[in-house]
Amino acid sequence: MTPGQSTVSIQFNCDMTIQIDGGAFDPEADFLDMAGTLNNWGSGDAIVLADEDGDGTYTATVAGFIPGDAVSYKYRINGNWDTSEFPNGGPNRDYTVTGANPNVVNDVYNGGNLVSVASASGEWAFSMFPNPAWERVSFEGAEGATIELFNLLGQRVAALDATQGQNSLSVEGLPNGTYLVRLTRDGQQATARLVVVH
Repeated sequence: MTPGQSTVSIQFNCDMTIQIDGGAFDPEADFLDMAGTLNNWGSGDAIVLADEDGDGTYTATVAGFIPGDAVSYKYRINGNWDTSEFPNGGPNRDYTVTGANPNVVNDVYNGGNLVSVASASGEWAFSMFPNPAWERVSFEGAEGATIELFNLLGQRVAALDATQGQNSLSVEGLPNGTYLVRLTRDGQQATARLVVVH
C-alpha cells in the first residue's frame, strides 16, 4: 500500500437456505466460516459469518483491501474442508475489489447445490442436487443404493434403484413441498430433506 492510499472493506453475504432446507446445515448447531487469501486459507484469523436476522443469509465484513486486490475464497461448514463448498478440489471463488466502500458480495453456498449429507454413522455420504428441485433430482455417491422419496405423511411417493455413477429421480408429478429422501445400501441408511417447487 502506498502512503495516502485508502482501503475498503468487503461485506460477504452467503445464502445458506438450500443447505438448511436440505439438512446439511443446522443453524442451531453449525457455523459458517470462510477461508481464502484473506486469512491464509484458514490458518490465519478465523472469519465466521453470522445470520443476525434469521433469514438464512450469513454475513461477515472484512476490512483492509485496496481497490484492484484479487481475493480467492471458499465458505466452509464448521471450519471443515470436507463440508466446504465445491468439495474435492473444486473451484475457488474469485473477486476483484472495487473502490466502493463497502464492496458487497452476494453468494449462494456451493453454487446452490446441496453439500454431502452423511449418514448417522458418518461412513457414507451422498450428494443430491438441485435442492430445491423442479423436474429431476440427481444423486452422486449413491451407487448400489435404493433411493426412496417420502412425503410428510410418511407415504412413499417415488423410488429408484441406483446404478453406477450419477442417478436421477423425476419429481415433475409431485406437489410442491418438503420430502424426506432415504437411501439404503448394505444395511446402512442416510437421509436428507428435499424441497420440490414448480
